[in-house]
Amino acid sequence: MSRRKLRRRGVQIPVQEQLRLLDEEQAEANRVFEERRALLLRQQANFLPTPTDIRAVPPEILAETFSHLVNGDSRNLIFPSHVCRLWRDVILRDAALWTCIHLGDHDKPAAVALRFLKTCIQRAHERPFSLFINDCKKIMSMSGFMNSLVVLAHASRWESLALTAEQIEDCIVLIDGLPPSSIQTIKELSFLRLDGRTHSPLGEALPQKNLNLQRFAALKALTINFPNRLSNTKETCSWNQLTDLKLSSGMRSIRFLAILRHCASLNTCSISLNSNFDKCDLEKSGRLAAKTCLPNLKKLELVAEAAPSLLPTRLICPALQEATFFYNFNSYYVASINDDLDDLDDDPGIKAKLEKFVQNCGKTLRKLQVPGAFYDGLGSCASKLENLEELVVVGEFNNMEDDCTDQVVIRSQVRDFFRPLIVTDKKAYLPRLRTLRLLEQEPRAKEYIEDNLFQVVKSRMSETAGVVRLGRVVLKMDESSQRWQKLEAHRRGYREWENQGLRVELDG
Repeated sequence: MSRRKLRRRGVQIPVQEQLRLLDEEQAEANRVFEERRALLLRQQANFLPTPTDIRAVPPEILAETFSHLVNGDSRNLIFPSHVCRLWRDVILRDAALWTCIHLGDHDKPAAVALRFLKTCIQRAHERPFSLFINDCKKIMSMSGFMNSLVVLAHASRWESLALTAEQIEDCIVLIDGLPPSSIQTIKELSFLRLDGRTHSPLGEALPQKNLNLQRFAALKALTINFPNRLSNTKETCSWNQLTDLKLSSGMRSIRFLAILRHCASLNTCSISLNSNFDKCDLEKSGRLAAKTCLPNLKKLELVAEAAPSLLPTRLICPALQEATFFYNFNSYYVASINDDLDDLDDDPGIKAKLEKFVQNCGKTLRKLQVPGAFYDGLGSCASKLENLEELVVVGEFNNMEDDCTDQVVIRSQVRDFFRPLIVTDKKAYLPRLRTLRLLEQEPRAKEYIEDNLFQVVKSRMSETAGVVRLGRVVLKMDESSQRWQKLEAHRRGYREWENQGLRVELDG
């Protein structure tokens, strides 16, 4: 009988008996505990989650998943097609998965490359192809390749063609050997320099007698990444039908204007130009009195050594939503190193050309990317950027070629950039700004940038009428700079000494 029952009956229990009964209760409790624990462990060991049967996934979902594996090259599906019978059936049955063909970039014999091309044509079931041929000269030298390619071209329809070569003449030779039927359906055409290893001298004209892009009746997107300049531009291509144009030839701005004058249908445009002589060309040429209007242009990218002035001055882009400008120096600095532009520094107008273009597009711009050398130009544009949602700054806030070591100058340049972004009771520029990204910044300016950036964020996170709150702020330092590499070397040294027993406590 237990202790509690004996007590309820009024029985006096000796102390020794109470201890014995207490031990029995503890033993019983331990036994129940161990049994319960053993039961739970058995349940855990025997528990097997119900596996998900891959065969229950609808084929269209699998096909959608495999489409992301293609990534521009149908060869990426070869290994997945050998995983199981179900995957192979889905991959082989979906014709859209076999329309991206890459040739010439795996050192495969011509017979293997052509066999793969023929297999894709059979599996694509008359769908249009995207064909990428790497190193045209090398692949055309393979025995029988060109003849077989022409035969297969008659049996397929091409929508996109990208060619890489050391010289653009090799691309033209391959195109001239293709049947007209395959050329007429191509909507995207790319001439890409092979790894940038060798190229024609800068400024050398493209072989005009062979470069006849008007044969591409359906052409909508054109990319030429060679340093040659285009001659007889009007006859080279049906520019007015293009919606996407990318040119990286390094031509002077005036030649690009001659091209853009015929590109009224462009939606996106990316050009790499030589802007060092913009003012000189503008003064010498009377043909540039009328501006060039690109009514449908939504995305513009200009890459130059110096701040471009002629192109923005002569462009009208009423629908522009995204603009990217990349240059190393402001125009007035370039003037000091070009003898034929000695008077440029005395012309305050040339410094405001790019700012004026940004102002004119201020109502439509949603994203703007500028170099750090634009630090003193944002102030004049900020009041016009009513709908800007993202501002990206790449590079240090400096417009000089030599490294600036004067901390006062660095602090002043950083402050000049951030001042228009701070919201006050009297001004609230860029009211719709949601994203601010500062990339590749100089490590020695980090303290000044962080101080000013904090003030900007603080002013924009408060409740201000008509100003949206920031959603994202990014600050990335330039890890390739000598100062950053030196700091990293110091950190590695300290970590090594810590392993030897050194205690290190450094602020920051």
